[in-house]
Amino acid sequence: MRGVKGLSVAAVVTLALALVAPGYAQSRYFGELLLGEIGLSPLSLNVQLAGGQTDALGPMSVRGAVIFSTVNGGVYASVQAEALYPVPTDVFTLYVGGGMGVRYSSGSGADVAALGTLGFDWPSGTQQDLSILSEVVFGYWLNSGPGVSVRVGPRLYFDLPGRTKESP
Repeated sequence: MRGVKGLSVAAVVTLALALVAPGYAQSRYFGELLLGEIGLSPLSLNVQLAGGQTDALGPMSVRGAVIFSTVNGGVYASVQAEALYPVPTDVFTLYVGGGMGVRYSSGSGADVAALGTLGFDWPSGTQQDLSILSEVVFGYWLNSGPGVSVRVGPRLYFDLPGRTKESP
């Protein structure tokens, strides 16, 4: 149990760093509100509220999330932090990433996970600051084992103060 507490502290520190990472002139904030997630293994339904910053760690984006889910008849609250590496194409942005998560349920206690993400950021076509996010998340939870889920929902980009759309 001592290892789980240590990993929980590491996850909280990682999330804090992700949320306060220093920005660069080309950075933009983004928010993912009411992102829907279906867990395939184990079967679950989730709602995610997330936010992050592009180009926060060199070319990588950082994202922090709060997730509420139902798994095996229980209700869980999770906190996750990830670093995402973008690979732009002509049509969409592919990205890969990894991070950590901590979830808690009053019935089963705390659990810690290592996460891997493969996602697509599809531009809306009509709004420059709006895109549709779709991603597959692979996780290994220490107490409950491996899991796979699919997330889909809107991502809205915000400019940092002082940045104009014409600036690089």
